[in-house]
Amino acid sequence: MNVSKTINIHNMIQSCILLSGGRTNFQSILVEGIKPVRKHIVCYVQRFLMLATALGPVIGPDKASEIANHVLNHGLPCGGPL
Repeated sequence: MNVSKTINIHNMIQSCILLSGGRTNFQSILVEGIKPVRKHIVCYVQRFLMLATALGPVIGPDKASEIANHVLNHGLPCGGPL
């Protein structure tokens, strides 16, 4: 029983060390220096067809779905060009 607890504690400490190093590498390699391209973000948001569901509470879900289907079926742009 005592040996098992010490092994479990050792393994937990090692896991914490590994996770901490992974978080540090993730931050320094992937996150730092990333800047959003706001023009692309705006275009993607405008073109995202699911945003029609946000109209649901205002115009009703059936009408919002009808608008989204019309845009999709007729190949209409949902927003500005990319």
